[in-house]
Amino acid sequence: IQSYKEAFEHRSFIVRTIGGQSSIQDFCFLAHARAGLWGTVHSSYANWASLLRNGTLGGNAATLYGVNYPSREVNVTGRVVTNEELARMVRYPVLDVSDEDVW
Repeated sequence: IQSYKEAFEHRSFIVRTIGGQSSIQDFCFLAHARAGLWGTVHSSYANWASLLRNGTLGGNAATLYGVNYPSREVNVTGRVVTNEELARMVRYPVLDVSDEDVW
């Protein structure tokens, strides 16, 4: 987690992390993120939290990213969102990085 936090901070993001909580507490932390929510496209917690937070709290769109790198056996593909309301709530970028950039 620390390497992710440092990577975001290096890009001028203000980052909060949590630890030592229950699964429900982790989910509530994500669902109540006001400034923004970043997570992986494969995280069901991040996917559901991004939908619930925008339905109740408003705020910035969540970003659920995928990462491709040369040694990855199956690449992540971008998600095409055709529903306008969902497109305002969640973005699905795919990042292409080198093997050296994968932690």
